[in-house]
Amino acid sequence: MHCAPGFGEDDYQSCVKNGLIEPGKAPVPIDADGKFTEAVPDFKGIYIKEADNSIKERLKNEGRLVSSGTIIHSYPFCWRS
Repeated sequence: MHCAPGFGEDDYQSCVKNGLIEPGKAPVPIDADGKFTEAVPDFKGIYIKEADNSIKERLKNEGRLVSSGTIIHSYPFCWRS
């Protein structure tokens, strides 16, 4: 499980409520092309999905990986848009 306060209202509100971020300062470390920005220097310029395995490997090596797997879920959308 993770929170992405820069990409969803519920995540944002939850992070503010729990003091993880300051109101109005949601981090957005990904550019318009889906690549990490200088906010993530070790993965800067790498497309987010291409970085998945490297990020998981780092977390595992640091003893911080709790679990890894695939979850299939639908995304809410409006078919009229």
